[in-house]
Amino acid sequence: MRNENAHFEQQDATVSTLKQGDRLEREVKAGEVQTYQIPLSAGDYVQALVEQRSVNIALTLFGPDRKKLAEIDYQKFRQGIERLYWVANLPGNFELEVRSLEKEAGGVYEIRLAELRTASNTDRLQVQALQLYWEGSRLGTQRDAESQSKPIETYQHAAKLFKEAGDKSGEGAALHRIGRMYSETHQSQKALAYFDQAIPLYILAGDRQGEGSALIDKGTLYGDDGNAELFDVAKASELYERALPIARAIGDKELEARTIFNTAKLYGRPSGDWRKAIDLYHSAVAPGRASGNLKIVAGALNNMGMAYFDSGEPYKALEIFDQALTTVRSLGDRQNEAGYLHNIAMALYSVGDVQKSLDVLDGAEAIVRTEKLSFIEPYTRHLKGLMFSALGEHERAIESYQQGLLLARQFGMRNGERSFLMNIGEAQLRAGDVIANDGTAESFFGQLVAISGDTAIVGALVNNGNNGLFYVFVRSGNTWTQQAKLIPSDGVAVNFHSGLRAAISGDRVVINGPAATINSNINQGAAYVFVRNGTTWTEQQRLTASDGAAEDQFGSVVSIDGDSIVVGAVRDDVGSNTDQGSAYVYIRQGAVWTEQAKLVANDGAANGLLGSKVSISGDTVAVSTGVFSPSSVSKAYVFFRSGTSWSQQANVSVCGPHNPNSPCGIQSVAVNGDTFIFGDIGVNVGNNTFQGAAYVFIRSGTTWSQQQRLTASDGKTDDSFGFSAIEGNTIVVGARDSAYVFTRSGNVWTEQQKLQLSRANSMAFSGNTILLGVPGETINGNTNQGSVYVFVSPTSTPSVIQFDATNYPAAENIGSVPIVVTRAGDTSGIASVGYATSDSAGLNNCNVLNTGVASSRCDYETTVGTLHFAAGETSKTISIPLIDDSYAEGNESFVATLSNATGATLGSPTTATITINDNDATTGTNPIDQAGSFVRQHYIDFLNREPDGSGLAFWSDQITSCGTDTACTEIRRINVSAAFFLSIEFQETGYLVERLYKASYGKGAGTSTFGGTHQLAVPIVRLIEFLPDTQQIGRGVVVGEPGWETVLENNKQAFTAEFVQRLRFTTAFPTSMIAAQFVDTLNANADNPLSQSERDQLVNSLTSGAMTRAQVLRAVAEDPDLKSAEFNRAFVLMQYFGYLRRNPNDTPDSDYSGYDFWLTKLNQFNGNFVNAEMVKAFIVSGEYRQRFGP
Repeated sequence: MRNENAHFEQQDATVSTLKQGDRLEREVKAGEVQTYQIPLSAGDYVQALVEQRSVNIALTLFGPDRKKLAEIDYQKFRQGIERLYWVANLPGNFELEVRSLEKEAGGVYEIRLAELRTASNTDRLQVQALQLYWEGSRLGTQRDAESQSKPIETYQHAAKLFKEAGDKSGEGAALHRIGRMYSETHQSQKALAYFDQAIPLYILAGDRQGEGSALIDKGTLYGDDGNAELFDVAKASELYERALPIARAIGDKELEARTIFNTAKLYGRPSGDWRKAIDLYHSAVAPGRASGNLKIVAGALNNMGMAYFDSGEPYKALEIFDQALTTVRSLGDRQNEAGYLHNIAMALYSVGDVQKSLDVLDGAEAIVRTEKLSFIEPYTRHLKGLMFSALGEHERAIESYQQGLLLARQFGMRNGERSFLMNIGEAQLRAGDVIANDGTAESFFGQLVAISGDTAIVGALVNNGNNGLFYVFVRSGNTWTQQAKLIPSDGVAVNFHSGLRAAISGDRVVINGPAATINSNINQGAAYVFVRNGTTWTEQQRLTASDGAAEDQFGSVVSIDGDSIVVGAVRDDVGSNTDQGSAYVYIRQGAVWTEQAKLVANDGAANGLLGSKVSISGDTVAVSTGVFSPSSVSKAYVFFRSGTSWSQQANVSVCGPHNPNSPCGIQSVAVNGDTFIFGDIGVNVGNNTFQGAAYVFIRSGTTWSQQQRLTASDGKTDDSFGFSAIEGNTIVVGARDSAYVFTRSGNVWTEQQKLQLSRANSMAFSGNTILLGVPGETINGNTNQGSVYVFVSPTSTPSVIQFDATNYPAAENIGSVPIVVTRAGDTSGIASVGYATSDSAGLNNCNVLNTGVASSRCDYETTVGTLHFAAGETSKTISIPLIDDSYAEGNESFVATLSNATGATLGSPTTATITINDNDATTGTNPIDQAGSFVRQHYIDFLNREPDGSGLAFWSDQITSCGTDTACTEIRRINVSAAFFLSIEFQETGYLVERLYKASYGKGAGTSTFGGTHQLAVPIVRLIEFLPDTQQIGRGVVVGEPGWETVLENNKQAFTAEFVQRLRFTTAFPTSMIAAQFVDTLNANADNPLSQSERDQLVNSLTSGAMTRAQVLRAVAEDPDLKSAEFNRAFVLMQYFGYLRRNPNDTPDSDYSGYDFWLTKLNQFNGNFVNAEMVKAFIVSGEYRQRFGP
């Protein structure tokens, strides 16, 4: 039954007057506009509600002057209530337009004037909140990846006002919108936090639709199988089960369809219950159509088709896909149309209609190109590659895959990148690229692989026996051709089972022969050098040890780099030490190789088996010992050549967690420049036994230290991860059935991709090519004939980083000037670049005018840091805060510079000039006397960021609430100022930096004349160090924002890990320093804050590997006793760093007398800064005030 005041009206051409209490049910045609007049007096509050019963409408409110005041369309489909609140500022007839958004059919809605009365303060708050909510929605639709903060801040302000107005539904809606924005950008934890705030507010308000919608959005977070952090089918299902009865109880068909649709997704690919998924998708279609949400209808049909396809019913899938395609085309949704065509192409491919599938993909590609949907193109390239391969057109398939790979990298599609690399390798194999011409069953081709540029070496078995040989393949374009077979001329067989070993450098190959008999010495061993002239390979020389003996097994392993070869002799007896092992270095002069040195370990012992693994790079050789017993621990030795002399530079050993009776073995070593890596496949990682790990060491001077342990992100038991190769900033680590690619940015190695290949047994890489050997592959019915897969990362232009302009003009009152840094060329990898402003004004007084030179004390904030580009990122923005002083000083300029690029090169320009355009015709009053300017400057000086809106308002209000009470204002300014030093945000960033320096380097010494000339201990950190380090820890941290603790913790970990790698730190704490010395030195520097038990615990943790050096340093710096003891010294230091932007002994001071005075006074008053008048003195000082005006 309708309310007795409601009546049904047919549409007419007149404008209806809407009065309080009216409830009008109206029909509206597709696209029609109906207008209602609402007479209002100035100060009236009006609330109009429009219930959509079978039509999607939008509302527009106009003032008496026909000025558009508001436009609302929150309920996007044919159900739900659109709400409009307003407070009239002018008297007169307001007009409310109701516009049908339907394209074909009309429908019915009900409109009513729920409230009309004199506005209260609460009403005004509610309208202000609603306006902010509308503005947040507008900003949300226009935002890009860099401007998400603007709509979020707007919604946060709206939520605050809704709360003050007591509107729990509005508050919940604003928080809900913030959660959705975080969800859209995959910030799941932040999204979850806001959904959890919104749901109870909706419940308290009785807003069932809001509650149901938020439950669905929260369930979507848990139901996303791509979100490993939150994925939980049971939680998602429970949330959807709560939402469905709500939707049905309020008759919201769109909400019902969404709930069923999302529930169906839980039964698809995550669980494989295709029949359940099909039934649910079918159930979502009817309510979706009833609500007018054809997007859900199209999605349900498409997903239903996919469920049929995945359950093995491709013809039924094609039938459903056709319905989905028709629906999505009716919406004009070209993006999803292209996606649905992809699905149809796959279904056609599965039933053998490959040519028709290609035709469909041509249609999808046309849409992608026309609509500029380039992020979809990788999928098109992938599918076309599959089709070309099915037609036997392998070159076209490879070309399509390589185009797709570049696009996948451009858009940061890691899984897609891996898939393309696999596809390229498979297409090359199917094209007959790397298969022996004379391959037979049981030849195990691919047992060994090596590569240099476009030449590959592949080891195999000869004639089903025990002997091995080596094939040479060369590449032309994408095609590999067998060029030669390498067999020693002396007839000595390379024993297959003792291990095929070969190495290549350009036109030279060295292969092993550890079983060779030399002058009657059985198994003395040899190595054979082959060279290429044109396309012909010949044996150049047989290498043997000058002191060789029987059973030395010289040639057990080999490595070559240019004109140097290293050969392992794993069973060489050194002195009386049986099987100590050694390695020999050979150099080439012309066509002759001569033995240059024999390398033995300084601490060599019997059964050491040195020479088990070898690697050479320039003048550096890495050699490892072997495993003799279950209790053995392998070592890796580094030797360095100076002139013609070799000496041992280091020996390292890392024994990670192992099973009992499982030795710490080294299965591979690889060296490149100042980096070497060794792998141990027996390492247990967590609960995964024999998962394996690789250890990276770097050289600084003559000292080698561990840089990082590498493990697979998806490692599991018995993976045998650890067989490693390195070139430049890339490491490839082989594991069972796979290989992992890591790249280095700065000091950090990051896993970039995984190459999955069943039964892969050998690995090599050079440049952009990785080889994986599969000796057990069946080829044309020949079991264990073997093959090699080739994975190619297409070459592209180098990554180049630069500013996007040379000059950046900026208005003085702009706030922060954005400086854009771009990356061009190959953007597929990660990269970083340092940036810094530079100050040529020095300590000039800020009232020195018209110099044309900007000062970091007076005109802008010193800004230093590092930009990190993720794969596919092409642009970053540096924000430099400007100071809007009141001096008429003319335009002034300063410079920003890029430096230290990693993963890229520096382009041009790397220097940018920022010109601050003066906005003062005459020198005015000092802006620091204004609360807003005063507070903003504290955010910049102490927290190194622009203020957040709520913080600026709160702290400004602390001052302005005093009104004209000058005494109140003075004390409030002091307290507000001190609050920034005392804040959690500064204590966890700037104050932490001060303590890290103290723990690392102790105290500095300064001179004071206060109370007579004397020396005193002073903080050792200087402003030039403090600012960049504080900015690094504080970047992105806004205390109170959801997830700020995680951002801060990640920043702390990254900073301290980098801090302990700095030259100053490693000089003070060399890697040879044992754990007890390391901890005791830190403790002494920090004035012994640690108790004996705390000290012992840190020593034990560092010794066992439970804590790193960085973690121990941080533990000392964050010790509560140190925090308390150092507090006053840091408080005084920050008066100089924060307010005066200089060191305590910089001009106009010449020593630490001022610092000494204030520290003495603050201590006398037990840290009470108000009674000590310290903060007051600095903020009223001429030096501070002159930074901003007279």
